[in-house]
Order: sequence, then structure tokens, then C-alpha cells
Amino acid sequence: MLFNLYPKSRHLARTTLLAVALVAGLMLTARAVCAQDATAQAPQKEVSQLLEQSKAAAVQLEHDALVLESFTRGNLSWRSHAEQLTKIKEHINTMGADVKRLQDLRPAAAPWQQQAIDRIVPFMVEIASLTESAIEHLNANPNKLHTPEYTEYLKDKAELATELSVLISDVVKYDRAKTKLAELEKSLGLAGS
Repeated sequence: MLFNLYPKSRHLARTTLLAVALVAGLMLTARAVCAQDATAQAPQKEVSQLLEQSKAAAVQLEHDALVLESFTRGNLSWRSHAEQLTKIKEHINTMGADVKRLQDLRPAAAPWQQQAIDRIVPFMVEIASLTESAIEHLNANPNKLHTPEYTEYLKDKAELATELSVLISDVVKYDRAKTKLAELEKSLGLAGS
């Protein structure tokens, strides 16, 4: 009987060693995957944060653009127009810095974030262009605040600012819903579907 136990013990030891090595390998692989996943998610989190920031700035931009557009229905001075255009330009510059960073992060962003960035950029370019045109018009013609050209700049800018604000707000809502879904899936132990 003694001879039969020794081979089983040796076999058991080999099997145990193999199982321990396999578990250790799986743990190392899991850690590497988690570390890789965390590294990939860092830019995506920054994109989400920048979109949140941009949302707040877009709401301010929309408000100020609508206020400026309302000036065309009154007899406010060119100084009032200039002050409002300055506020708008500041919002655009703030958002421009965020959009520049979003474009830098785009290659590492999630596909849906890339699409959002691609949709936001043209709005920003067009709003900046209209703002620049309105400023140039105001500088050249401070007493011609009710010309069709100038009022059209302001109307178009207000419409674009509203569309941009809605777009960014919707993207942020989508991001929050996606995050909430992932949290629920994790808490329920469900694999993402």
C-alpha cells in the first residue's frame, strides 16, 4: 500500500502546483487587463469632464446670444452691443480651449465621444465666425445696429448657440445614462450587453 500512495501524492502535488500556477497566471492577466482598461478610460473620463464644462459654457453662450439678438428689437446703444459681444467672445474662447483639448483627446475617446466631438466642432467654428463678423460690423458701423446683415448675424448666432447648447446637453445626458447603466450592470453582476 505504501508504494501506491507515493505516486498519488506526487501526482497530487503536480496537479496542485499546476493549478496554483494557472490561477496566478490568470490573476496577472486580469490585473494587466484591468490596468490597460483603466489607462484607456482615463482619456474618456477627461472627455466626459470637458463635455460637462462645455455644457455650462454653452448654456451661458446661448443665454448671452439670445440677449444680444433681443437687442435688435430695441434702441440700445452700440456700447451695449459691444459689451454683450465681449461676453459672447469670452464664452467662445473658454469653450474653444475645451474643444481644442477634446480634439487632442479624440483618438483615445470612446467612439460615441468621437462622434460628439465631431458634431460640436463645426458649431463652434460657425459661432466664432459669426461673432467675429458681428464684431467687425459693429466696429465699422457702430450706428447701424439694425441693418439686415447685422441682425442676421445675431439671429443666426442665437440659433446656433441654442442648437449647440442642446447638443452638448444631450451628449452629457447620454454620458450620465451610460455611466449609470454601467454602474447598475456592475452592481447586479451583469456583463455589459
